Amino acid sequence: MMSKLALWAIAVCLSPSVWTGGAARAEGESGLARKIVFIAGKKSHGPGAHEYEMDANLVKFCLDHAANLKGLRTEVHFDGWPLDPATLDDADTIVVDSDGSNFGVENNPLLRGDHMTVLQKQMQRGCGLVILHYTTFVPSEGTGEQFLEWVGGYFDYEKGDAPNHWYSKITNAKAEVTPASPAHPVCRGLKPFTLAEEFYHHMRFRDPDPRRTPVLTVKLPGETQDQTVAWAVQRADGGRGFVYTGGHSHDNWKLENYRRMILNGIAWSAHGEVPESGVESPLPPPFPRPEAKAGRPVKAVIVSGLNTPPIGSGAIHPETKEGVMRALREDPLFEVEMVTDPEFLASPKLFEYDLVLPDECYWSKAGLSEAAKAGLVRFVSEGGGLAIIHFADGAFTASPKPLPAENDWPQYREMCRRVWIEGKSRHDAYGPFHVDITPLKHPITDGMKGFDTVDELYFDQQGPQPIVPLATARAKGSGKDEPLAFAYSYGKGRVFQDLLGHNAQSFDSPGVRELVRRGCAWAAGRSPQAK
Repeated sequence: MMSKLALWAIAVCLSPSVWTGGAARAEGESGLARKIVFIAGKKSHGPGAHEYEMDANLVKFCLDHAANLKGLRTEVHFDGWPLDPATLDDADTIVVDSDGSNFGVENNPLLRGDHMTVLQKQMQRGCGLVILHYTTFVPSEGTGEQFLEWVGGYFDYEKGDAPNHWYSKITNAKAEVTPASPAHPVCRGLKPFTLAEEFYHHMRFRDPDPRRTPVLTVKLPGETQDQTVAWAVQRADGGRGFVYTGGHSHDNWKLENYRRMILNGIAWSAHGEVPESGVESPLPPPFPRPEAKAGRPVKAVIVSGLNTPPIGSGAIHPETKEGVMRALREDPLFEVEMVTDPEFLASPKLFEYDLVLPDECYWSKAGLSEAAKAGLVRFVSEGGGLAIIHFADGAFTASPKPLPAENDWPQYREMCRRVWIEGKSRHDAYGPFHVDITPLKHPITDGMKGFDTVDELYFDQQGPQPIVPLATARAKGSGKDEPLAFAYSYGKGRVFQDLLGHNAQSFDSPGVRELVRRGCAWAAGRSPQAK
């Protein structure tokens, strides 16, 4: 069951890849209000932990609606980096909440490509920088030195005496945390409070570093000294840094002192004026859905694990399931999990869910067992929801030859009315196009407008059963308006099929994410209301 906070999480959750607006206010003769850019990485933990996107949306809501905070404008970017990095050029502070690099530097989005070079440029002009939780994990050589300069410290997992070579430490504890420097603006309005947290501590600092001021300390088991878990840095170039090493559980945002400390730090790092009582922030309201208020979210499961490439194409679609998870997890109506054993469909546990999303391709591997096939058919026939996204429509066909004929599953084509058949089905080259919403009155698309996306435009999908398109686009290859989304019943269940969603960039389109969210809600028997 989702926590109440997850159901609160952001009335603006179905946000585009870049989402601006809110509290943009003039700031005297200086022109625009101070700009805060929040960069959220891709989620890697289970529900409720490391919820980077929900954290970002919640922080935006709190800053935009803070009763005693003026002169800020906010912007959120997902997937670890802005699509247009030029947006950082006028940021007053940059907030990063993402994975770290101890399992490979590519896991920390700041360490990919030229991102650190771009960040260096922003720091040189005096931009602020806020680093939260796992993002503090960076290599000691190079990046560690930069973090010491920009934000005063980092998690050193390379140069310690412990068996794992860590210098820094992790302690999970419920403990009282204490404002360490009451005179500092980031500590305004803070009081000691009890916090259950995954604390990172014994961080790598410069010693001494007169620029660094401790903000939050905690007594932890096994430590003789209080541990600093949040601090602020005033750089010589005028820029400011703020770090909080906690942030593991999204549920902690419901604690007023927790929110105040982080929001104070963000506002201060942007050279904003922190109120004497600290930032007073409301929590976002829940979506206005009776089902969500009633308490139980939609339980959705993505069945993955055999995402093998079509022969000769070299193409795989691992980003489709990531995009689907992104679209659904931005909406507090959904609780999304993923299993990597397709035989889960044969398990009685399947019937604990409301919605199944297949994400496999069996073109180069044996298909499902008869028990798993029967499990999915029974699940949908008895009232479960089924969502077929993008290439999931090609999962169970016998093409291309000479693959095993048992991979062709005719009954799947009854549940999935349009399937990809190699040699017959086609798509336009990956690229931009416009999607139109048809005039049909349907709960999934009611009130939706057409949208632009970048994707593969499928056409010539095969199947004899009738469909009524909810969304279409003009394909270059056929010269026709091709159906891209449709919905229908199967037994007592509902099926939603969407041919969009080739990769992460496709899901950067807010229209694609909204269509997936609405279609999945409908298939699960819920009201796909607009925000």
